[in-house]
Amino acid sequence: LITNAIDSVNSENDVTVVDLQQVIPEALSKEGIVLQAVAYLKPQVLALDYSNIEVAKLDNEVTDQELEAQLGAYQEQHALMVPITDRGVEYNDNIVLSFAGSTQDSNGNWVPFPGGSTSKQPFVLQENSFIPGFGENLLNMKADESKTFKVTFSENYHAENLAGKEASFDVTVHEIQVKNLPELDDDFAVTCGHENFEAMTTTLKQQIGDRKKDHNQSRTETDICLELVKRAAITPI
Repeated sequence: LITNAIDSVNSENDVTVVDLQQVIPEALSKEGIVLQAVAYLKPQVLALDYSNIEVAKLDNEVTDQELEAQLGAYQEQHALMVPITDRGVEYNDNIVLSFAGSTQDSNGNWVPFPGGSTSKQPFVLQENSFIPGFGENLLNMKADESKTFKVTFSENYHAENLAGKEASFDVTVHEIQVKNLPELDDDFAVTCGHENFEAMTTTLKQQIGDRKKDHNQSRTETDICLELVKRAAITPI
């Protein structure tokens, strides 16, 4: 009954109920029910000037950089991890590492600290990995090699209980790997389901262009709508 009544109000008064807040029954008899309803009504646009709306024209042309980025993403997806056994760890290597860290308590005993250990964790070694000095001590370690070293947390380290403290780490490098990217050639294109590399780049360029066109169309429509909102005279809710 309430739903039917709201539909009648909407159609007869050219309004739209968007949220019914409260319904108060006033009378009930064999002839029917009388209700008082409190509701939010959809705002109405009283006046709107559509003329002379200017938006920036966006370029749908696919750039060489965009195509190269997509090809690079394909290479990453098909990259192979190659184990390294003839040298030690270098920066940008993918390594599998276990370590256990400890700091000295008030009695001078070395005790493990929370969050200071992990087992066979894979990650890419960067110059700024972990705390200062940690990554440097991993350099030249070979697979299955272990060592112990000490480093010092910075004074502004985010964990106050470790800031400025010296820590000892027992570490083991389990694996060293490098990422081998495939060559951008016909063989690679075939593995990706294309006839050859030229056909692959043509298809990718078309796909990038289609996405770019859709994105630019959406941006243009949004810019137009935002301008219309600025111009519109709208009733309050």
